[in-house]
Amino acid sequence: MRSSVRHIFLTFVGLVLLSATAHANTTRIWVDFEQAGALGVAELVKSRAGELSAQLSVNDLTDANSASHNRLDVVVGRRALEQWLQRPTSTQVLMLLVTRYDWQQLAIQHPELASRATALYVDPSPRAQLKLAQSISPSPTRVGLLIHEDTDLLALGIDPALLQASELVVTRSAGRDEEVMQDIASLLDKSDVLIAIPDGRLYGPQNFRHVLLSAYRQRKAVVGFSGAGVRAGCLLAPYVNGEDLADAAIRRIRQLQQWPVSRPMPPSQDIQPSEIRVNEDVAKTLGLQWQKPEGAQP
Repeated sequence: MRSSVRHIFLTFVGLVLLSATAHANTTRIWVDFEQAGALGVAELVKSRAGELSAQLSVNDLTDANSASHNRLDVVVGRRALEQWLQRPTSTQVLMLLVTRYDWQQLAIQHPELASRATALYVDPSPRAQLKLAQSISPSPTRVGLLIHEDTDLLALGIDPALLQASELVVTRSAGRDEEVMQDIASLLDKSDVLIAIPDGRLYGPQNFRHVLLSAYRQRKAVVGFSGAGVRAGCLLAPYVNGEDLADAAIRRIRQLQQWPVSRPMPPSQDIQPSEIRVNEDVAKTLGLQWQKPEGAQP
């Protein structure tokens, strides 16, 4: 009888430990279901994760009863992160569907993110855009870049030595609408191609259209940062599609599940785009027959 009770007790303890281990290995993907595109990203990550999929669960952050005590959380979109930060938790976090500019602002507003959070940037790196801009013409090309006055070139992955070689013309702006358009006009006079970056302090839906029109009138190409920008009038852009994002997220989740809790999280990363989007109508108007250089990566 005693051995039977002991066997039942040990079995019960084993099940409890197994359940606790399974819970600890679960990674929750937190989403604000009302944010456009966020749920689709979360579901795509889970569907492409293979055997890892069993350890992933998609959760609605608007659920007041939701909570997390896991080792790692994945948060999709800025709105979801702002809600996630309101909850008392010491969990490490991987941020998806955020631009480097939004992430930099969030890090300033929430210093606690520095040690326990990392991100995968959804926008292409300015360095990738620069390479594309330089490939538009076989002759030396002066590339114009408008950045906010608070932005560090090194943080964008751009070597300031390019300024010395006159390959890159940089103008800093305070970000006010009228000044942005004045700065763009001046920059277009000094450059052959313009790089547009997704910094909301510089570009909004209205003034971005004016930027594209100004460049069009001067027959200057604009290298954008999204498929929507190419459709709006940019000549081309490196494009991070959903599969690129999901596959990069899965690799990062595998790495972070093994990351020591005592160590600061690794630096945020770019996602390698697999596509380059081209606006053929703009290329034709500008008299350009752009072809991706052989062996080049966006």
